[in-house]
Parts: sequence; structure tokens; C-alpha cells
Amino acid sequence: MTTKLSEIISVLESGSRPKGGVKEGSEGIPSLGGEHLSKEGGFNFSKLKMITHEFYSKMKRGKIEIGDILIVKDGATTGKVAIVREDFPFKEAAINEHLFRIRVDSDKAIQEYIFRYLQSPLGQLQILSSFRGAAIGGINTSFVDRVSLDLPPLDEQKRIAAILDKTYQIKQASDKTEDMREKFANAIFLDIFGDPVLNTKNWNTLPMTEIFEIITGKLDSNAAVEGGEYPFFTCAKEASQIDHFAFDCECLLLAGNNASGDFDVKYYNGKFNAYQRTYILTTDKIEYDYARFALDYQLKKLKQSSLGTNTRYLTMGIFKRMHIQIPSRDLQKQFSLYYNALRNSAERDRIKVDELQKSTESLILMKH
Repeated sequence: MTTKLSEIISVLESGSRPKGGVKEGSEGIPSLGGEHLSKEGGFNFSKLKMITHEFYSKMKRGKIEIGDILIVKDGATTGKVAIVREDFPFKEAAINEHLFRIRVDSDKAIQEYIFRYLQSPLGQLQILSSFRGAAIGGINTSFVDRVSLDLPPLDEQKRIAAILDKTYQIKQASDKTEDMREKFANAIFLDIFGDPVLNTKNWNTLPMTEIFEIITGKLDSNAAVEGGEYPFFTCAKEASQIDHFAFDCECLLLAGNNASGDFDVKYYNGKFNAYQRTYILTTDKIEYDYARFALDYQLKKLKQSSLGTNTRYLTMGIFKRMHIQIPSRDLQKQFSLYYNALRNSAERDRIKVDELQKSTESLILMKH
């Protein structure tokens, strides 16, 4: 029998913050917002904001408890969910006005099962069907009437939730292995080429503008585009609201906007559209795998420098002042062989984990 989420919850509330705002630091009670929920359903506690003990003690709504499901209620990450498990590091914590806190009636449903359902593609689709507003839209408490599911018996819910949790642990382990592969690739890069910023092996260097043809994207920042493999461009297989694709090439794509604190560089080969603050770098003078790593080091240097601290956007003027070392093409190709072997291994593992995740997620979507 289909059940609405509103019929099985015992708590649905949002939080608040003091009029004077919140402060970063270690003094006080953590106040969590949408930025603190990770896409995996956990938490990112960097840049924590704090409220005073006095304000927390007066809060009637929004105090976090173990087992809570937290949902982002507005903004770009509306619908993102996380669950507060036993290993949550704070004895006292609160949510701000951008999150909902949900608890379900334990006689009707298992909290972990409901969390996994809300995290599933179908759960997300139902949550976002309540989205209202334009630039900074969101959902209100009525979303619980739009989310419906078929609930198996409690024991079956526990069993399915345990299977999904095990799959999540496997995916976490896979992600850590992928991080280790990337670190290994960096170690190989440094061993072959030395530090590309300090040029410790004294390679010849060339200005960025002599190595790459550099152009920018054409999409206005307000263009309505769905999907996208990276946050700053949309590729052919994902786009659904664009009639044609402005680019079809092998290139490096570089997000020129540093609002997030990083200048992100990615390799891509195919059809795509790009936003105006995306730089498209093409070259036949160096290998793209080498170029991505070398440029990434340069961008990290830029971020750490006084220029990088004050720079929110990359400009052609900045590119003209950047130089990249040019080792032999044979060494570059040797690095590509190592890196492609690592990348192919990671892709095979990712496919297996994705298949496992889809298989186990289907358990929660079955009619019981």
C-alpha cells in the first residue's frame, strides 16, 4: 500500500540563527546548513558556523538528535539529504533555516530506510517536484505530501537498509581507492618531471599563450541548461535544452570563476557547450594528460599567492603571465601511459560499484 511521507513522520521542522548572524570558529554550538551536507549523505564540517550556548538553549526547534534525517530546503542543493548517525561528532548541534529536520514514527518505519528512499533517484524526483521559485527557490513543508512510497514490514525495512548501508561502505572504500590512485599519479608526475612550479629539473618553459589556443565559452550565466558532467559546462549526452553544440574538440576546460576557492581544470573530448567564464584550452604542442597536471600545479600556486587570494576570476592578463615547463614529448607520453592505466582501472571499479549501487537501490523501489 502506498504511504505518504506525511503519514509516517513525527517531526518536521526547520532551524534558525540569531539576528546577529553566526561566526566561524570553535567556540559555541555548531549550526549546520546546506553546505555541511555531503552528496553521499554524510557531513562536511569544514567552515563550521557557531551559535552561542545561550541562543541554543532557547531554541524550541532545530536541535539535532542522533537518527535525524536532514534535508536542504532551498538553493542550488535543494533536496540533498543526510542522516545523523551514532558517530556524529557533536553532542549538541543545530540546523539553520535552510534545512529541514525529519524523524519518522518508529512504529511505522525505520529511519535509515526512509533516508535511503529520500536519497534514491525516485525520492529526489518526488522531493524536487515541490520546488518553487526562480533564482533561489526551494521547498516548503508541504513536500511531505508529495513524497509517497510502498512500505514493507519493519523487519524487511531493516534488512534492506542494512544492505544499502553495506553498499555505501563499499562505495566509500572505492572512492578512497580512487583518491589514492590520483595521489599516486601525482607522485609519478613529480618523479618524472620534478616540481612544475619551481622547475626543479630545469626544463625549457613557454608562456601559456604560446602553448594553448585559449577561448571562452558562449553560454550566458543565466542560460537554462540541465545536466552537465562538470559544474561549468554541459556535455552532449547531458544537455537537454540546447539545440546545438558550440564546440567539438579535445581540450582542457578551466572554470574561470574562483568563488568556490578553486580554479578547476578538467580534460574533455567531444561535443559540449560552455559558459562564458569557462576557458577552453586546445594544443598540439604538449600531451593533454601532462598539461592537465602541470596546469593544476600552476593554478594551486596562483590560489596560494597574494594574487590568487584576491582573484575571483581568471583573465587573459593572468594567463599571459603564466609559464609552463616543456619536458620531452617522449616523457610526456610515458606519463600518459601510466596515468591511463590508473584511470582505466578506476573506471572499471567505478562501473562495478555503480552497478552494485543500482542493484541494491532497486530493493527500496520495489512494491511490497
